[in-house]
Parts: sequence; C-alpha cells; structure tokens
Amino acid sequence: MSPLTVDARMLFSSGIGSYLRNILVRIKSHIPARMVLIGKPREIKEVLRDDALIIPEYTDAYSPLWHLKVPFKVPASKLFWSPHYSVPLTPIRAKRRITTIHDLFHIRFEHMYGFATRLYARVLMRRALESDVIITVSDFTRKEIIEVFDIDEKKIRVIYNGVDTAFFRPSPNREILHRYSVKEPYILYVGNIKPHKNLKTLIKAFALIMKVEDANLVIVGRIKGLRTPDTELLRLIEHLKSGDRVRILEEVPIEDLPALYTHAIFLVFPSLYEGFGLPPLEAIACGTPVILSDIPVLREIYGNDAIYFPPGDHRKLADLMLQFLRDERLRKETLNKLKHLPEKYSWEKSAREHLMLFNDLLK
Repeated sequence: MSPLTVDARMLFSSGIGSYLRNILVRIKSHIPARMVLIGKPREIKEVLRDDALIIPEYTDAYSPLWHLKVPFKVPASKLFWSPHYSVPLTPIRAKRRITTIHDLFHIRFEHMYGFATRLYARVLMRRALESDVIITVSDFTRKEIIEVFDIDEKKIRVIYNGVDTAFFRPSPNREILHRYSVKEPYILYVGNIKPHKNLKTLIKAFALIMKVEDANLVIVGRIKGLRTPDTELLRLIEHLKSGDRVRILEEVPIEDLPALYTHAIFLVFPSLYEGFGLPPLEAIACGTPVILSDIPVLREIYGNDAIYFPPGDHRKLADLMLQFLRDERLRKETLNKLKHLPEKYSWEKSAREHLMLFNDLLK
C-alpha cells in the first residue's frame, strides 16, 4: 500500500505547479516509502528523478474523463493528496484524502464562466470540502471557505506558500534582458494575463506616466491557452500606441525570472483577487521593491509596511509609480522594510508543515 499518492497533473501549471514542485522535492526523502505520483512521466522525472513511482496520466486537470479513469489509476493508499480542488468525484482506494484549496476563484468569479462550467466547479468544490483535511495557503482563503460553505473549520489547516531564496536571489545576468529585447529602465509584472489580475489598471496608469518618464513596461505571463484570458488587454495596449514600450513575454522559463526581477526598477502587482500572491515575494527575494493592490490577502502576507494602492484607481497607481521612478531612496526604504519576508515565507518551512501533517495522518 502506498503511504502517499499525489495527483501531479498540474506539476508545471503556474502557481499551483510551483507550489507542488517545491513541496514534493523537500518531502520526498522523508516519506516512509516511495510516493506514487500520477501525471506525465517526463515532468515527474524532471522534478523527482527516480524518487517516486509513476502512474502515467495525461488528462487535463479539469477533464471530466479523469473521474472515469481515477478509480483504476489510484492504487491502494493511506493518503491521497490533491494539490488543487479538482478532486476525484468517483471512489478511490485511499483511507484518507487531503486537498489543497488555494482560493475560491471559480466560485467568487463564476460569472466569467458558462452554466456547465459553474456547475462543474461547484460540484468539485463541494467534493473537495469532503476531504479529511483541507490545506489553505492563507488565512484569507480559510475564512472565505468558512464564509461561503457550511464546513467544520477544525479540519482546515493554513500552510503558507514560500519562496526559494537559493533560486530567487539578485542576478547580475543582463544577457537575459538582451535575449528578450528588454530595454532598461523597466517596470515589471509577473503572472497570468486574466481579467482578475487587473492589468488594465496597470496599463491605464502606465499610459499616464509614459508621457513624462522614459520607463518601459514588461509583462511576463501567459495569455494563450488560458480558459479566461484578458483579451481586452491586448486591445487596450494597441490603443495606447506605445510602440515597443509595452512588452508581453509569454514563453519565459522559470530559470530566466530572477534576472528579470533583479533588473526591474520595481514590480507592480495589481490583482483584484489572490489566494496568496507569490510574484511580489519572488521580486523581494531578488532585491526588487513592489507596489501592491490593496486587497485583504496581500495585506495578510505583506503587512502594513508595503506600498498599496486602491485596485480600481489607476491615477493613484500612476502617482505611486512616478514616486518610485523618481525616488531611489523611497525604493530602498520600501524594500528594506520587506526584506524579512522571504525568510518568513520559505518553502522549507512550508514543506516541514506539510510533512508533519502527512505523518500525523499516517500514524
């Protein structure tokens, strides 16, 4: 019987993929026997080499077909961990189930989806909440679950995300900038290009400052292949007629991110909704200050010493961006106040807490 079987189909899926990779590599040698991972063999071997038993599976994380296949895929297991709310709807051979719920985006923003998708998301979420233990990556998400659903809060465990400071650290490599034709000085955004990421506010703010400053804007994030891409953003950028001063970089491997963070003047994170919000933490670890939207979860993670703006106010954001562009001392002071956060939120700490939970359930 497997001590721990993991749904690893999202091993390279943006934020959830980062979460899963960082936890798995840190707990692999501390599980009583080899873990079983379900997913794409090439991806799993890239992360864990031969430290896990692999059950090949290529279905999309949200595919209904998965629920027909999963009873035959999941071996007899003491624990089954779903690192996302897309849990099996059909019976599996696991004594206990653990699910990580990062946020309630598909519930809070269900107006962005058709009826069938909304219904499917709610069915999945209800099933996820039946797990023996639920992990959330912030207290904000824990409170949302309790507010929206009738659930015993005692079975929710908050385990924060982290940052790998051995990887995300100041990088002097400007060759990366040349590779992507990024011109300095530049303001940076990192994250998917979806409507709730609120990039339209960032573009409107940049439209005001580009008239008086020479800085460029670099947006690192996917738009192709997303279920809910922000297609209006592209039209807004085209209307801006900014020439090459606004760059969208879609295909950026994670290895290139530290250099892009390091050489940015600052990062703007304008999101309307997050479960945690990792990119600002990565930027800080690379020595880059941040400007954040004033939403509850970012206040929880980054505290009151960070610089915030009302998420719908592009003029306030433009004012802050101008201050950051023109005042190096302000940038340094802001960064110094936040430099303790990468130590507070580390993947080592997060992995230890996951491992303690798994071991408690394995007893």
